[in-house]
Amino acid sequence: MTSAFANLTAAPLVELPRSARAAPEAAERVGTPAPGTQIHLTVVLKPSRPLDPSAGILTREDYAKTHLCDPALIEGLTGWAKSHGLKVVDADPVAHIVRLSGTLAEAEAAFRPGGLATYRLDGREFMARSGGISLPAPLADHVPAVMGFDQ
Repeated sequence: MTSAFANLTAAPLVELPRSARAAPEAAERVGTPAPGTQIHLTVVLKPSRPLDPSAGILTREDYAKTHLCDPALIEGLTGWAKSHGLKVVDADPVAHIVRLSGTLAEAEAAFRPGGLATYRLDGREFMARSGGISLPAPLADHVPAVMGFDQ
């Protein structure tokens, strides 16, 4: 049987639910970040099963057996990220995270963050986005957050 995450490069992109945000308040937009800027992203994944507070305390081993992420999900996500030139720094199914690195251009091509810009506030320049983050539709229900575009 083929996994729903097998060919994410052919899947339509959708906006990650609850990822949209407004531009930083009180900050002055001063430019656009350079495409060659190095960026580090953390993709947070949902566990395969929700935590059950009534289950009591779990050992690390029991937690890993019960709540690790679907390996096919991680394989699909990392393959899709690599297809955009991003490097997989770490993929931890127990911690539910995939860490990626690459250039801003590669990250933008993959996740299409809305309104990425350089801002200045209180003498400090930083990168932030307004709008949402997109990813392949089969991932949308499994990824609660993509962090790292705001620096």
